[in-house]
Amino acid sequence: MRFYLPEVPTELNGALLRLVRDLTDYMTEHPVQPELQALLLDSIGFMKLAELFADHSLCTLKVTQEKGKGKRPAFKASLSIQNLIPADFLTQRFRQAQACVLFSATLNPAHYYQDLLGLPEKTRWQSIPSPFSARQLELRIIHISTRFNDRQGSIQPIVQRIRQQYQQVPGNYMVYLSSFAYLEQLQHEFVTHCPDIPVITQSSGMTEQARDEFIQAFRSERGKVGFAVLGGAFSEGIDLPGDALVGVFIATLGLHPTMPFMNN
Repeated sequence: MRFYLPEVPTELNGALLRLVRDLTDYMTEHPVQPELQALLLDSIGFMKLAELFADHSLCTLKVTQEKGKGKRPAFKASLSIQNLIPADFLTQRFRQAQACVLFSATLNPAHYYQDLLGLPEKTRWQSIPSPFSARQLELRIIHISTRFNDRQGSIQPIVQRIRQQYQQVPGNYMVYLSSFAYLEQLQHEFVTHCPDIPVITQSSGMTEQARDEFIQAFRSERGKVGFAVLGGAFSEGIDLPGDALVGVFIATLGLHPTMPFMNN
């Protein structure tokens, strides 16, 4: 369950302040422990974000149920602050810079991103033709229902389709799913029915080193099938030229779970 809060709970800020104070006192008298140091820095960082919280950001409380000991269920709660409109934070940075060059395939329409990012009114825009042509892309659409109620039944047909394509044109492929839960189900089924095909899988909370190793595996090896989530670290901005990646499978639209037409 997700709850969107109008402000950061003041009780949490008070608790974090006491935590920071106690950690600081403890670390001044004891050897520094990396885990406690990370907790201290994360707490301070969150408190700074909480101080700047306004209409440009979103405070989300996520509550999940876990298996507890005994009959009573256990719940895990996490609170996050997400910035939606970065203009308030970037405007001053742009003013202080001598020049800035922003490059992206999605900075359009210009007036929208100028307002969203806080760019100066005198910002100049230039559109550059794409170096790719339609002849370089072959798009295939396979009608398999990935609605939540049909998700279990969709796994086997998707596995068969991946295996069929891999056998026809061996090489590196990426498979994108809408969630880690769906990814784990499909990856498990694929490994069971295609043990001869090597796989590599994105996991939640991967370190920067693990991400680099994931990408490097595609650059240095051939014949792998990678599983990743839509909207994650490997769904945009990765460079796999030539035959480092020969095909991509995308299952579901990858829409936010709060959208009512997610699985349509």
